[in-house]
Amino acid sequence: MHSSLAAEASVEPSIALAPFFLQTRPGNEQEKSVLSLHCSVNCPEKMRIAWCESEYGKARLSMKDSEGVSAPSVWCFHILDSLHAKVLLLRRGSSRPVMMVPGSLQFHVSNWLPGDAAEWVQVNGTVPFIITDRAAALSPVTVKLVQGTVVPVVLKGAGLPHGPAGECDVAASLKVEQCAGEGGKNQEMTVNMSFLCSRRAEVQELEFRTAEEKLLLVHRCGGLGGHVSAEEYNYNVSVRLAAVQGQELRVTIRYAGDLRRVEVPVNVRAGLSGFNAEGMEVRK
Repeated sequence: MHSSLAAEASVEPSIALAPFFLQTRPGNEQEKSVLSLHCSVNCPEKMRIAWCESEYGKARLSMKDSEGVSAPSVWCFHILDSLHAKVLLLRRGSSRPVMMVPGSLQFHVSNWLPGDAAEWVQVNGTVPFIITDRAAALSPVTVKLVQGTVVPVVLKGAGLPHGPAGECDVAASLKVEQCAGEGGKNQEMTVNMSFLCSRRAEVQELEFRTAEEKLLLVHRCGGLGGHVSAEEYNYNVSVRLAAVQGQELRVTIRYAGDLRRVEVPVNVRAGLSGFNAEGMEVRK
């Protein structure tokens, strides 16, 4: 056994990976080159992926070519579907964009390329995904638009089972970091907020209303968070709102519930016929 992770996770054979793009790009001072294999992630109806636990070495992966030559290491990351649309990201110091496709999983190797006579590359192993099939919402909370205001909340059932009792609730706090704008008639104001969770949760949306329950804005959060410590997870939100009389908002927090971890087996092969430095669509 590699770790207790495999024992804690269930196997989800209905989540399937399919390669669709292979690409190399120049690296940097530490990485001379990067080879990327992009795969679509196909889930059953009503199921969605909250995140992929690819960080901290939790994904166990290997890549080799048809000549039997293996890459030294493989890492991966999941592009959340909250990205909404395919984009080409141009990295600093590179003239070649990196494709980012919502919902896709990307496998990367650094300083390694398949041999000149190789016919394919193959990735094997397992990737742990956190999945959900339930949406939940916290009852609206009142937030005064004053810098430094902190509103503590509890997201019921928003986390993975934790501790001896399998606790799933996540303590969190919504903080007003900054407000800009006078808030007069026909004016706008910019509000910067942070939403700090005691551990990772899939916060999907923050819905902003006036005290009179008039809807102002729905802000999509998924994929915009990041770790601030080994446990804590933070979402930074900047929204531009019409002037709010009384300087108060009612905020509804929507999140994913009933999270569970699944180990997804990886056995993906991509042919190299026609492959070049610009990348290629993977042939079925």
